[in-house]
Amino acid sequence: MGAKRAYRRYTKKAKLGAKNLARKRSKAKTVGKRLEDDVRRLEKAAVSEVRKIERGAVKGARTVEKKAVKEIKHIGKDLTLFCDNCGKAMRPGGHVSRMFGGRELRFCSALCSAKYRPDM
Repeated sequence: MGAKRAYRRYTKKAKLGAKNLARKRSKAKTVGKRLEDDVRRLEKAAVSEVRKIERGAVKGARTVEKKAVKEIKHIGKDLTLFCDNCGKAMRPGGHVSRMFGGRELRFCSALCSAKYRPDM
């Protein structure tokens, strides 16, 4: 094989090799870009899912809080107090209270409170 022919033959191979290498590098770049895009898309999807879960948790906490408040009001209605003077049943909040000897006594009215005589 002559020198010129060998030179042409190997330069063709070198050119083809360079083209193949460039093609492979460009493919690697496009694959890398696609992977980066996929990662970004997945991160966005994960963030949106976390936000949905947080919103659901907040909503659940609100409903539990509302139910607890309702239950407390219901329990408060059922709770009955008795007048310390006449023994009449009263609802919470609808009474008069006074302190006698370090104790808080509850009365159904101001009249019952005035009539009360502690046993001594």
